[in-house]
Amino acid sequence: MDNGLSFLLAALVGYLVGSISPARFVGRRVSPGEDLSKTPFHLDDGVTLEYQGVSATSVAMRTGAGPGCTVSMLDMVKGVLPVLALRLLFPGTSLDLVAGAAVIAGHNFPIWHRLKGGRGMSPLFGVLLLVDWTAIPATMVASSVVGLVILADPYLSYVMSPVFLIPWFWWRFGLGPETMFALAANVLYWVATVPELRDWISYRRTHPRSRRERLREYRKGFVGLVLPEKKK
Repeated sequence: MDNGLSFLLAALVGYLVGSISPARFVGRRVSPGEDLSKTPFHLDDGVTLEYQGVSATSVAMRTGAGPGCTVSMLDMVKGVLPVLALRLLFPGTSLDLVAGAAVIAGHNFPIWHRLKGGRGMSPLFGVLLLVDWTAIPATMVASSVVGLVILADPYLSYVMSPVFLIPWFWWRFGLGPETMFALAANVLYWVATVPELRDWISYRRTHPRSRRERLREYRKGFVGLVLPEKKK
């Protein structure tokens, strides 16, 4: 098969698989009738921000860690299956990485749901389980150290781990297909994250906080994610 056609088909399969939305399937059952695309997040100073994705995060913020973890695992499977299949069928090629990037694109911008999806972390983790599982703890530790210890910014500590995938893969694989995948994954991730990032930057400018206050805010946000408030 022609290389160009092979890459195109791998990308198409990955995108269509990525467009499947476990968050909507689970969300309709645990939170029937709710709009999962707009999930409020209440900070301890009375300000309410809004998460505009439909993903494991929105399900967890509304219903707790159990349903959220279920969605996250299913999203990871979306990343595993196409990559594993192409690795077995076409060993020694980069088709698996093309499909992996396309899964993230489909997850973030699903054709079945008017391009309104998640942010891509869970399917990215699914791909990384096969490409280089050590990248998951390495990037999460780096994100926590830089975000919490150096910047004392809870939001950045939560969202910036994909950035560290680029130098990690460069160190592990050089400027090869893996590093190109890391670059593509970051572009897809940060484009999808623009609404929340814009809101967070605006909030930080209008609500200056001390380092201690920001870290306390992070702890409250984590507890709120695991133990969401019950509806009255």
